[in-house]
Amino acid sequence: MDVRILNKICFTICIVCIVLGTLLGLAMIWGNIRDNEFVWKSWLTICLLFLASALTLSVSRTFEGWNARRWSEKEPEREPTADRQGDDRFRAT
Repeated sequence: MDVRILNKICFTICIVCIVLGTLLGLAMIWGNIRDNEFVWKSWLTICLLFLASALTLSVSRTFEGWNARRWSEKEPEREPTADRQGDDRFRAT
């Protein structure tokens, strides 16, 4: 899976969870729905989804940076050896 697509998906889930959590929090403050079991389960589900998405986003960005640094370093040039003599890349012109 492409890391950029994963980052967009996780970021979208985080934004949706923030909006839903804010709306549910306002409903809990201004409405008398605090004692409802469904509301608490919804609240905890939104928090869990947000945490999972934020952690996935963080880890994928960490590994994306790590891979970029790893592959940006040039490998040292190697001298042709006897087993590579038939390879055209090492043939002198």
